[in-house]
Amino acid sequence: MPDGTARGSSYMVGVETKAKGGRPEIQLFGKYEDKLVKTPEGWRMKEGVWKADSFRGSMKEVTPSPIPNDPKTYETGIKALMGSSTR
Repeated sequence: MPDGTARGSSYMVGVETKAKGGRPEIQLFGKYEDKLVKTPEGWRMKEGVWKADSFRGSMKEVTPSPIPNDPKTYETGIKALMGSSTR
C-alpha cells in the first residue's frame, strides 16, 4: 500500500464432527483482516480483525478484501468493525 504496509484478508470456516461417525457441522465462519508492516526482521502484523458472520445470508457489512490500486479497500476496517475481536 502507499504507506509501505501490506493488507491481507482470508475467510475461515470452522467444521466439527461431534461424535465418531457423525456428520460434520459448520460451527463458525467469518473473515480475518490483517495489516502488516515491514521491519528489519521481516513482515509483522500491525493490526488484525476477526469478524464472525452470524448466519448464512447475513446482511451484516463485511470489509472488502484488498484490491490493488483501490484506496477504499486499503483499511482493515477496525473502526467500522467495533465489537469484533482483534488479534
